[in-house]
Amino acid sequence: MALEPRSHPDLLATVPAFADLDGATLRSVAAALDELTLADGDVLMRQGDEADALYFVTTGELDVSVVNGGGRSLVVERLGTGSVIGEMALLAGNRRSATVTARGPVTVARFTRAGFDALALERPGLRERVVSAITPRLERVQLASVLESWFGLGSDATAAIQGLQAATKWLTLPAGATLYRPGDEADGMYLVVSGRLQVRPSGEAHAYPVGRGESVGDLGVLGGAARTETVTAIRDSHLLRVPTHVVERHPQVMARIARGAVERLSGAGPTTHGNGLRTVALLPAHDGADVQALADLMRPHLEALGPSLRIDEPFVAGAFGGSLPAPGSALDASLTHWLNELEAENSSLVLLAPSTSSQAWVERCRRQADAVLLVADSGQPAAAAVSARPPDQLVLVHAAETALPGGTAAWLERTGVEEWHHVRLGDGRGVARLVRRLTGTAVGLVFSGGGARGYAHIGLLRAIDELGIEIDMVAGTSMGALIAAGHAFADDWHVVERSAVAFGDKKRLLDKTLPLVALTKSQGVTNTYRSIFGDTRIEDLWTPFVCVSANLFEAVPVEHTTGPIWEAVRASSAIPGIFTPFVREGALLVDGAVMNAFPVDVMRDMVGTGTVIASSGMAKSPPREPFDFGPSVSGWRALAQYLVPKKRRTLYPTMIKTLMEATSVGSKHQSITARTLADLVVELPVQGFGKLEFHRHEELIEVGYRHALAVLGQWVEAERGAPDPRSPGPMTLA
Repeated sequence: MALEPRSHPDLLATVPAFADLDGATLRSVAAALDELTLADGDVLMRQGDEADALYFVTTGELDVSVVNGGGRSLVVERLGTGSVIGEMALLAGNRRSATVTARGPVTVARFTRAGFDALALERPGLRERVVSAITPRLERVQLASVLESWFGLGSDATAAIQGLQAATKWLTLPAGATLYRPGDEADGMYLVVSGRLQVRPSGEAHAYPVGRGESVGDLGVLGGAARTETVTAIRDSHLLRVPTHVVERHPQVMARIARGAVERLSGAGPTTHGNGLRTVALLPAHDGADVQALADLMRPHLEALGPSLRIDEPFVAGAFGGSLPAPGSALDASLTHWLNELEAENSSLVLLAPSTSSQAWVERCRRQADAVLLVADSGQPAAAAVSARPPDQLVLVHAAETALPGGTAAWLERTGVEEWHHVRLGDGRGVARLVRRLTGTAVGLVFSGGGARGYAHIGLLRAIDELGIEIDMVAGTSMGALIAAGHAFADDWHVVERSAVAFGDKKRLLDKTLPLVALTKSQGVTNTYRSIFGDTRIEDLWTPFVCVSANLFEAVPVEHTTGPIWEAVRASSAIPGIFTPFVREGALLVDGAVMNAFPVDVMRDMVGTGTVIASSGMAKSPPREPFDFGPSVSGWRALAQYLVPKKRRTLYPTMIKTLMEATSVGSKHQSITARTLADLVVELPVQGFGKLEFHRHEELIEVGYRHALAVLGQWVEAERGAPDPRSPGPMTLA
């Protein structure tokens, strides 16, 4: 039996947000309502439409549905006479978060946002009451796609969502708060409905992010063991706590958790690139820093990924009655819901907080953002900068005429940031790289050691240049460190070639001396590096660079991310016994190949979910005639062999050859494991070249170029989903 229509004043009186209004006010509001009639199947509003009015159901029923990420429409609620729809339209005027359709004949009364704003000025607290009334529905709308993805809601999605909502617990985790720590009881899992978390496994230095639709703590559901990681909120986040007994009733959830566990244990990497970052806050690192200029530079790169929206304090204040909601109020919670909905509607949000912003808005930006960028004018003194809060990042904006950044070290010391970016006005150099690094789609390039064989890396650089592959950061060890540093310094493979050839000049490279510390005094190699890089520091490079050396006495690898380039490369290539160790702060640093000849793991940490291209010049040498000279050797006897015809000589390894080979023995197994962390490993065919054959640089560069062009060309076309006409057949990486 159909319900009788309700009068407008009676409808208003039954809504909690309006219930305490006096009769005269109710009548004046009711007089402002328009009435609409809908037939069965008519759409009152569509998901994504502009929202500018609230509706009351005066008679009939409406279905509320949302479209999930897979394109499936889910009915999340059924509304009858007396229900209220679209309250967020009165509060903030965003886009509709759901589609509302009539079930049979329906009449609705409409209350416009303009009318609500006028009423809210007369009735303090009205906005907060509206928010309290609609919060359960906002939660259901946000939960729908996440729950459907994990649980599968069946034919009656409305009942399934309401049942799961009753059996689970909705949590709000403020930015910086800890969800759990190692040793805490594992009695359920958490689904991220909105926001972003950081997971740091116990005993590991590196953490990883978890975003909307993902889970944390799910392994505890399988085994019931104590927590083994620390989970904190990067930004204000909404979570759904799902108890173990609820998970156990849903086999598909258990199967998904088990698959994830197997992937983690097997070390399987991500099949897609991107870290899910959606909201970025731009804050000034000092008074007057132009955050708007950086936002303008970033805009086309963000919009290339999808719709992007910029939000500042006046925009938000205008949407919420002329001022920001008070922290901790119900209206403040509605602001979070509103921003989350805007985030769902767009590929990215950029929150702007120029120097004129209130502290309340600055804090709101920090709480809402996946990443906080402190923007600084590089022409200003670093002493004027504010101290950063972990994990803030620094963006130094340089004048259009800047050839190479400078003075970065002072900014890093003053702000305390651990990650920084360089951007140039005019041509916007560095902006595309900044966006890729933020979104987890950066491309990192790694060069192995290998002595003279490393010249083949230069051929790979030539191929990369011809194919137009954008490289966002580089890493290397030993000879690979020199190639990587040259690329970051000059971004021109011709310059890298000239520098590497200068290094390979044996007259300068092997300046022999009394062999008490090393076979060479190492002045030649030191002067070569200084002539190539001058006093330029790593932190002043447009392209991020890192190389690896080994601490001789502490037996630990050393990653060089700051300081003079020449010092880092000198340490990374200090072959023990051939070159003197490099002294830094009293420690002896030697060739990084002793511990990590192929630092793919270092680059994987740098790019996160991005792409790693690894160039290996460590091919196994072809079989050779075995040595046979007994347990002891006289140097004089070895020298005398040069007077004997070749066929009758006893073969002895030279000291330099022995030292060169010994350098990388310890890291060969590690480099094999590291290869699994790369998206593409280019095995350069250099097995026919010796590690000391620097005079064959032209051959090696050509070999590297031709091989890399074929492999990278196939890879690029495979990424684009089309065959490469230059390289038919299956892709071969070796």
